[in-house]
Parts: sequence; C-alpha cells; structure tokens
Amino acid sequence: DDGEEIGRVVEKCLLDWEINNVLAISAGNASSYDAAVSYLGKRWTSTLEMLQVFEKFEIVFHWFENEDPSYIYELSNTCGVLVYADWERVRDVIYFLHPFYESNEKILGSHVTSNMFLEEISDIECHLDNWGKSCMQREEHEFKASQFVWNYMEYWGDVEDSNMLIYIANILDPRRKTHSMEFYFANEKYSYVYTNEGEHMWIKKAEWVVAAIYDLFNEYAGRSGVPHQNANFQTSEYMHYLYHDTSPRGLFHSRKVHFGGNEGRLTEIDIYLNEDGFKDFDGFDVLLWWKLHSKRFPVLSKMAKDVLAIPISAVALESDINADGNLLDDFRSSLSPSMVEALVCTQDWIKKSTRPYKLEEGSTKVAGKILKDNLVEETKGPLTSY
Repeated sequence: DDGEEIGRVVEKCLLDWEINNVLAISAGNASSYDAAVSYLGKRWTSTLEMLQVFEKFEIVFHWFENEDPSYIYELSNTCGVLVYADWERVRDVIYFLHPFYESNEKILGSHVTSNMFLEEISDIECHLDNWGKSCMQREEHEFKASQFVWNYMEYWGDVEDSNMLIYIANILDPRRKTHSMEFYFANEKYSYVYTNEGEHMWIKKAEWVVAAIYDLFNEYAGRSGVPHQNANFQTSEYMHYLYHDTSPRGLFHSRKVHFGGNEGRLTEIDIYLNEDGFKDFDGFDVLLWWKLHSKRFPVLSKMAKDVLAIPISAVALESDINADGNLLDDFRSSLSPSMVEALVCTQDWIKKSTRPYKLEEGSTKVAGKILKDNLVEETKGPLTSY
C-alpha cells in the first residue's frame, strides 16, 4: 500500500545518498506514516545492518549511564535503559540473520550460476536446525526463528515439490557431481527414514534425481544430431555401483566403477559421473570448464550450458529476507509464456551491461509488440464460426 511505498522510497534515498546516521524521519501529515515505519521494521537486511552498527556502541551506552544522569531518567520513562540481556538479544539476532545475508549476497550476484543454489539451501537448513536446537529456552527468539523455518519448509520441505533443475545443476558442477546432493539427502531428514522395501529414503531420493538427469540427457542427445545411444539409469552399471553402500558412514567413500570391457557402450553422462571430481579452487568458472570440455562432452556440455545459465532467483532485491514473504511483481501472474520468454531473453543476466535494462520501463513496450504480432497472425488465419 501507500505506506510500504513510502518506506521503500525512504530506504532507497538513504541507500542512494549513503546516509548512515539518521536522527529522525518525518512524513508530515501523511496517513501512511505508521505503515512506512512498519515496513522498514520488517526488512531483515536493513535490520541486520543497523544492529551490526548499533552493537559496536555498547560501551558508549554504558558510559552514558555513568556520566549522564538525564540519560537514565529519560529512558526510564519510555523504553527503559538497555541492560545486558538486551545486548545479548542484539548479538543473537545478528548471529541468526548473518547467514541469510551472506546467502542473499551470493544468490543475487551479477554472474551467479545455478549450481550454487543447492549448497546455499543446505547451509540455510543447517543453520535453522542448529538455531532451533540452541534457543529452546529462549521463546522470543524461537518464535521469530520459527517463522523463517515455516517459510523455508513451505518452499523446500520436500524434494519432490522442489524444482528438479536445482539438483541437476549441482550435479553438472564437475567439482560436486552427486556428492553435494548425497550429503543434502543423507542428513537427519532422510538418513533414518526407510521405504517400504527397507531401503534408505535418501537413496531413493538420490536415485530419483540421477534418473531425471539421465532422461534430460537423452532428450538433448536426441535432438543434437550427434550419434549416440540412449543412457538408461535403471539398467546402467553406474546405477549398480553408485549406491551400493547404504550406511550413512559409507556415504563419502570413493566409489570407483570398473566397467571392464564395456567402455565402448558408455555414454557421455556415464563417463562424466564415473570420473573423479575436479579439484576445487578459488575463482573456478564452471561455464569455462564446460566450454573447454565441449569436444569431449558435446551433448552434455550443451545441456550444462543451458541449465547453469538459469537464474537462481527471480525475486527482486527489495523482497529478500522479508518477514512478510516475497513481494512479487503485480503483473507476474498475468504474463503469458511468450511474454516471460521475451523478458528473460532481453534481460541477459550473464552478459552484464554497463546500463542495465529496466523491466519496469520496457515490459509495456515488449508486451505491446508481442500482442500486436499475435493479432497480425490471427487476422491472417482462417476465420472460425461458432
């Protein structure tokens, strides 16, 4: 509403002008003043930044208590003097929010590839789990943390409800392959859960994902024009050796597959998954790796390029870590598939330009052009009577 819009404008002005010290903000006689203040209070990124600065002045506030008698008198009649427990709460909130802030910075970067998303999700889940265990006796913190847990579980509670490309993209990272996915599935959520057949649930989840990447590879291979044979995960020798060790302790043991005389029958994806992971180092460029290995994996490299180029977040920057949930564009639900495709193609996120294209300004023009083209095509076609 108007109040939240005022809050966003105030926040944008403060950030644009790099104003770090604000004594007071007055909205005059605006009826939406309270809503604006409420909006700013729910912006967790702003809250974190303010608390980090505020916590550094703890000694200063203690000094005021000893040197300025009016300080204690005035605060006693309002919010009260800050005590040790208040500063502990500040540090607790900083500790709780900081991992979200770090993940937010990574996900909303300029050149982020989708292989990073699974590990960020795993880190957030681990952080929420550890926080929940550590604050069982602090109900005020546990209540606020439970809102984050509820939002997390709503999106990522079940792998079958998640976007499969999140896991496929992580497998297409030559440093990770199936290892990060296995770790994610083999945590407490699945490690002690069994299927009706007595198998570990995490194994079934992992097989489900790997089978999907085999199906996707076959689809790409079928339209690539490159001579190939279909890869069948259910009958491949890779599947036979991949999850032979069902104990959680044996999860990360090396599983070197020996195919004997079957090398000629292996597909690109069999070879890729069977090989040892690429050594990790700072500055590793996953897109460059696939470009350099495109001759060896012609079909798989094409698939990797498409999957890794998918933006891992379509949420606007002003909507991140919001206590009220994601604030989506007003027209998002009414966009046609052709409109979405046009916006994605014109907003090339990998090739960052010096002057970014503003979707808000150009979406109307693009939509009008598509609508005009569709009308022209319809008028050329045969008339249908009802």
